[in-house]
Amino acid sequence: MYKNIIAVVAAIAIIGLATAYTGLENNRESIQETEDTETEINEESSEDYLFDDEDEEGWDDEGGEDPEIENGDMADLINCLADNGLVIYGSEWCPACTQLAESFGGYDAIEPIYVECTEYQEKCSENQKTDYIPEIQIEGELYEGGRTPQDLADKLDCNL
Repeated sequence: MYKNIIAVVAAIAIIGLATAYTGLENNRESIQETEDTETEINEESSEDYLFDDEDEEGWDDEGGEDPEIENGDMADLINCLADNGLVIYGSEWCPACTQLAESFGGYDAIEPIYVECTEYQEKCSENQKTDYIPEIQIEGELYEGGRTPQDLADKLDCNL
């Protein structure tokens, strides 16, 4: 009789352990799925954060230049932005910085208003208001509005 009780208890214990193990495996899978989803959301959010205020009509499919602005007009715009104290802090390794630079015609085009933080680390650490790039400042104040050339032109009354 005791052998039967011990066998039943052992069977229950084995079933309980198997159930617990299966539950742990399911939890691990669920946690991994949650982490994967969070990673996807964070990647999308960081891109959205950088360009939230832009309307997508002004951008081509590659996220490049605003098609309504000609090259000569872009140079005039960049000079006007520089004259009004606009500075962009960024790094060429940063995809959002590259997208922003390309919207103005590339890094060479924005040279009058751009500070490369990998090259001028001290200047960036002294002047940046946040730890995020690209950071746009106007007259030393953090600017958090739209980031298209047209948005910045409108903000600083630069004619195109």
